[in-house]
Amino acid sequence: MRGSASHALFLEQDGENLSGTHRGDLLAGDLRGAVAGSQVRFRSSFKYEGTRLNYDFDGRLENGKLAGVIDMGEYGKARWTAQRHQYGAPGGVVRPVKNV
Repeated sequence: MRGSASHALFLEQDGENLSGTHRGDLLAGDLRGAVAGSQVRFRSSFKYEGTRLNYDFDGRLENGKLAGVIDMGEYGKARWTAQRHQYGAPGGVVRPVKNV
């Protein structure tokens, strides 16, 4: 089967260490990895219906975007890309919440 999926990665870097959250369509969990120069490697793993789904990401930072190959074990390999989410500027009036 071929197709595509959108997953969200929330990454934090502390020196060479990476940590964060990997959120897919149905599951979410922690991830751990490492950074060396422009190279990045991290892994997430989820329990699902009596088995474990492993995601091994191997990628490189180029032009502000991460891209590479993900190994999903028995489900094969696929290409992945990621880019930093750009938040909009806050706007509007913020009013205090009244107790009801």
